[in-house]
Amino acid sequence: MAGGVPSLYSAGSPMPTERFQPRDIKIILAVVAIVVVSILFARANFSAAFPQASIDLRFSKDQIIDKARQFLVSQGLTPEGFRNLTLFDSDETARTYLEREVGLQEANKLMSGPVSVWRWRARWFQPPEKEERIVWLSPAGTLVGFERVIPEAAPGARLTQDQALAIAQRFLEQRTTDPHHLVEQQRLERPNRYDYVFRWERDNFAVKDATYRRVVTVQGDRVGEYQEALHVPEQWERDYAALRSRNDLFASIANLLYVPLVLAAAAVIIMALRRRALDWRPVLLVSGAVAALMVLNQWNSLAFSIDQMPTSSTFLEMVSLGVLQGMGAGVLVLFYVGSAAAAGEPLYRQMNPGKLRLAMAFSRQGVQTKEFFLATVVGYGMAAFHIAFVVAFYVVAQRYGAWSPQDIQYSDLLSTWAPWLYPLAIAAMAASAEEFWFRLFGVSLLQRYVKVRWLAVVIPAFVWGFLHSNYPQQPAWIRGVEVGLIGVVAGFVMLRFGILATLVWHYTVDAVLIGMFLFGAPSLYFRLSGYVTGGVVLLPLAASLALYVRRGGFLVTASPEPVAVEEPAPQVTEVIPEMEPETPRALWRPGWLVLAALAAIILGLVAHPVGFGDFLRVKLTRNDAKQIADTYMRSHKLDPSQWRDLTEYIANLHAPEFEYLRRQSGRAEANRLVQQWTQTNVWRTNYFRPLEKVEWYVYVDQNGKAFRTDH
Repeated sequence: MAGGVPSLYSAGSPMPTERFQPRDIKIILAVVAIVVVSILFARANFSAAFPQASIDLRFSKDQIIDKARQFLVSQGLTPEGFRNLTLFDSDETARTYLEREVGLQEANKLMSGPVSVWRWRARWFQPPEKEERIVWLSPAGTLVGFERVIPEAAPGARLTQDQALAIAQRFLEQRTTDPHHLVEQQRLERPNRYDYVFRWERDNFAVKDATYRRVVTVQGDRVGEYQEALHVPEQWERDYAALRSRNDLFASIANLLYVPLVLAAAAVIIMALRRRALDWRPVLLVSGAVAALMVLNQWNSLAFSIDQMPTSSTFLEMVSLGVLQGMGAGVLVLFYVGSAAAAGEPLYRQMNPGKLRLAMAFSRQGVQTKEFFLATVVGYGMAAFHIAFVVAFYVVAQRYGAWSPQDIQYSDLLSTWAPWLYPLAIAAMAASAEEFWFRLFGVSLLQRYVKVRWLAVVIPAFVWGFLHSNYPQQPAWIRGVEVGLIGVVAGFVMLRFGILATLVWHYTVDAVLIGMFLFGAPSLYFRLSGYVTGGVVLLPLAASLALYVRRGGFLVTASPEPVAVEEPAPQVTEVIPEMEPETPRALWRPGWLVLAALAAIILGLVAHPVGFGDFLRVKLTRNDAKQIADTYMRSHKLDPSQWRDLTEYIANLHAPEFEYLRRQSGRAEANRLVQQWTQTNVWRTNYFRPLEKVEWYVYVDQNGKAFRTDH
């Protein structure tokens, strides 16, 4: 019975045990030495490899909410009757610019002083109403931003630009005494008021090419928005985006190589099902536990999900949607982790017959084996080595120009009711999914078909490694190399000590690194949450040791396969002669079915309802439109051959507009109005040069006319 869970001994037989051997003691002592050396090295050099951002949180979250409320009251805006969400925020663009351009020491000095980067965002909203009140405060409690979100059609005054400018200047003078000069002003005509936007730039202040700007928006006759931030040069943003695109490129290539692995997994699962060689119980046990953790984590972070939802829904609908999204995330994790486990377990069992099966590894009997104990110990040793390796890797890499952003010691997860859930859930999901896909399945698959041991380890390791390339580290390939190298070590560790060793390693590393912010948190509850995170990591070793002491030794695994059970004597049954099956009588003759189908088609054509965009008729081909656009470019003394181009069809139909018209005047009239008053059914050719901002867009209608150009 391939689907059953094997026992370690036959029913009624004595339970053989074994104790530590000299070789086991050597392994344990080696691991202890690795752990001690790794911890000492990582502790001494961690801040050099991963510098911590300096954030002086002078006020608690409750104090920040109170200060934000006081500001709203001072502006004549009561927060009463509104729901509040207060989260920690940051200006990532300004932060990255400062770190890359002036260095970490000067960046921290600026970010803790004159440049607003770290911010609390206190938001009051009242779904399904649009109006919101948002206040941004620095860690020191000073105002760095404010916004009153109101409907576009809300009533207000129609002031002149000078009148609005006077209001904005008075507000700015209350915020700062720094000298500024006006760089931009703009009037926005709303249905029932005028809004004005004024941008000031601080005098005699610049960080290389970046300046500091303050923006005040006057809605009608009152200030409705204020923002201050470092104004980063546009060219720098484009250059940095070009750098980040290389990260995405490496990750995309790795994703492309990941596709064959997924297809192979589907094929292996199908073949295992046909042979009845797949044991679903451990698969569902592991993936179900991880999925449940992920659901709880999503519900624990419900406030963050609600914060990203539009306020057009009621609060109950927002909460319900967040709960359902959490359940959906659990289903996806169940499928993702379960697929890898289901595909990898039969191959792993076949290629490593002397190792504990997945079903046994998570059973009480499996915990009592020496393999479980040694795998757990080795997993801890590898986790310590991994952290030391990453620290050493980036200490050396930084000397050759590598760059990593600062770590932030504070996390919004401190605002959740169970901050320990996030590191546990993410660590469990990452460890199970990635180890099952790239070690349990990936290494076993290549080990069987490539038959070159080192290739079977290296290929999945670097595919896995470069899937992490979209992190911001520079150069773009460095994260893939770092993770890929540790993946190679993990592959050989799995072949020697089993998949359990790499599961323990991966979970331990992620849980410790993700949960590090809990250990330094100011509250005892948060520090206890950190201890919970660390304590869960030690549970497998504690359980194994406790059972070892209780039994006086480890259970011996005589065979990874189940012990044969004597089959009962076959029962004699009466054989009934087989009867000729009766041919079922057709309810409808084929001819009638054909006629019914034709009648349904004719009825559908006659009763066809008016559809949005029925009037669209494409007359020009893509090449025709491209030639017309090229001719237009040449007529303006622009050579199309000097540009790269992309031609695409654009229907230019907007469902919200059509739905509004349909409700007002019916479907047919809505179609007619859209056709009459909007430009639909066009070809657009984009002429561009990579790494340059200048572009041309030429629009061609179905009559062959280039009717619009955007430069």
